[in-house]
Parts: sequence; C-alpha cells; structure tokens
Amino acid sequence: DGLTIEYSSTGNTYLQLRTAAVPHGGDHFRADLPSTDGQIKTIKLAYSTFRRPGGNTPPANDVLGAMFSFTFVGGGSTKLTLRQVLIPGFVPPC
Repeated sequence: DGLTIEYSSTGNTYLQLRTAAVPHGGDHFRADLPSTDGQIKTIKLAYSTFRRPGGNTPPANDVLGAMFSFTFVGGGSTKLTLRQVLIPGFVPPC
C-alpha cells in the first residue's frame, strides 16, 4: 500500500505521516521527495519506505490505522507544487 504523488520541487522535501497520538513535533514517519529542479515528476511511495528520523523500522499497522493526515515539509527557499496526491481506496467525505 502507499500513494502516488505528482509534484515539482526546487529543493529536497519530505512527506510526514501524522497520527492523533503524536499530531505535532518532528518524530513522524517520513519519506523523502527528491528535488525535481522544478520539473513535474510522478513518484510512488510505499508506506513500507517511510521511516522515523534516524530509524530503520517502517510504520506498523497500528500507526497506519491511526494516520489522519500528511504534512509536506521543505526548506525555507524550496518551492513545492503539488499537482495530485492519489491514495488508493480513499474517498473524500465531501
């Protein structure tokens, strides 16, 4: 399982998985989104590739089950453009 992101960035960026247990702070599971030098790229991110900073263990099923949002993080001068984020099986409530 995972998601597909179509994006461009001018610097290194990462995507965090947020849960209600730890909604704030920097110790979230995350996956790197490499710089695309401003060109639109599409990447697939498996949840098994996400890691906590300095960690080696992917998120367990309880973490994935408690996930409620994603946060995109980039440096102060990074320009990030999201064209689409596709999450298989997700149906927006609106």
